Amino acid sequence: MASHGGRYVVRGGDVQALEGEPPKGYIVVIGFDSVKKAREWYDSPEYSAIRSIRQGATKSRIFIVEGEPQQ
Repeated sequence: MASHGGRYVVRGGDVQALEGEPPKGYIVVIGFDSVKKAREWYDSPEYSAIRSIRQGATKSRIFIVEGEPQQ
């Protein structure tokens, strides 16, 4: 992930739902400089080699969300 410019924005922690149901389990948010960089990481041979390990160990949902960086 780091070799593609990824960095952890959020890892775990207490979830406090203000509206609606909170997600269950552990939350991870990874920031990339662009959608292109995020896709390069996800499609990379390095991540492809370990993806099945994560998929076998967890039930997860992965999204790419385009947005603006915080100033």
